[in-house]
Amino acid sequence: MGSCVILTVPSIKDTCGAGGVAVRWNEYVNELHMNGWDVEVWSVDSDDPMHRLERIVMPFSVNTLTDLPTVEYASRLFHRLTSAKPKVKALISTDLFTNITTALCCRAAGVPFIFSIHTDIGQLKCCPLPLANFVQNITITLASDVITTSKSFCETLEKRGVRGVKKYYRPLPVDFTFPTGNEVFDARLEMTCGNPARKVFLYAGRWSMEKRIELLKNAIPRDSTLCLIGDGPLGDEIASWHNGEHVVVLRGMKKRSELVKYYASSDWIVSASAFETFGNVPYEAAHLGTPAILQNAQGFVDQIDDKETRGSLVNFELGTIEDAISRTEWLLKRPDVVIETAKKQSKIGTSISDELLLVKSLEPVYMYKYAAIVFAAVFQLFLLFVNRFYFSKSTNYLRFKN
Repeated sequence: MGSCVILTVPSIKDTCGAGGVAVRWNEYVNELHMNGWDVEVWSVDSDDPMHRLERIVMPFSVNTLTDLPTVEYASRLFHRLTSAKPKVKALISTDLFTNITTALCCRAAGVPFIFSIHTDIGQLKCCPLPLANFVQNITITLASDVITTSKSFCETLEKRGVRGVKKYYRPLPVDFTFPTGNEVFDARLEMTCGNPARKVFLYAGRWSMEKRIELLKNAIPRDSTLCLIGDGPLGDEIASWHNGEHVVVLRGMKKRSELVKYYASSDWIVSASAFETFGNVPYEAAHLGTPAILQNAQGFVDQIDDKETRGSLVNFELGTIEDAISRTEWLLKRPDVVIETAKKQSKIGTSISDELLLVKSLEPVYMYKYAAIVFAAVFQLFLLFVNRFYFSKSTNYLRFKN
């Protein structure tokens, strides 16, 4: 039995409810297993009731799914952290409604805590920016280490006053097998409703307000096809856009392995989101030679440089991307350039195993042990009040099923 690490995350399988966070953490779990770690995943949809987080529906942002630590959760977690079967070497937590409770439990138990920031919660309507900054700064103060998903998001957090975020993960490993010619052609037919000669712009992912998908519909040339693959809170609305020509909607979340043929069949990957902290889809598609036209925003600026050897950055709010199409059309004949650029980027950043090896050498942190327990109790009472009067529990853990 190897060293045990606990992950507290929204999900590693609900790609509709948690989006790219689920995909990323599923890959991290695999990587940790390969490096000899025993991993306990505490999530909203855990099969083990002892490792399940509560899912809360925010009444003032009805399409947002988030996770609110409760008194009962804190009790279960502290008991587990102080148990010796098996002993927990570290805990990593990402983007719950608040990570303060988890951090305090780790402080009280003397377990190193890594705060892993993956979602720009400051852009969510349910969490005003000052509150997001406050929660993140408190958690960073209590953490043994902090890491996020891209250099540009480190800079965004710094500008907002969230201090101490200097490290970022390297992109997820991509080991796709290139699909056959028949698979690519069949996918192209599906994506264009039988009109494969049309240029194809693909958006694949979660359908939610912060992704600004309606801007894509307005920016894609009328003689081309915007193919939308995914699902989410805006599923019914986006499904109504399907007309078989300018917009083709293929509703339903797909696994990474299933997306490969759609990546390879597309001319460009597109995204108007200014919400990403990295953006997995354009990075994955680049390993198959498909360029991207992306919003000039955090996460995406780490992927597209001034040489535009992987695509172009634009402002979709201007309503047209004709210049970007003209500048990057040469890449459709040189997929090798796109692939080479993506491979170079795959080596930049820290792996989760490297991060844990650093924490593994840290001395247990018992500092503020009793103060942490008292503060945790007071903080939990506050959350209990908030939960009682402002939130309602959702018994449907997978509201947006695949």
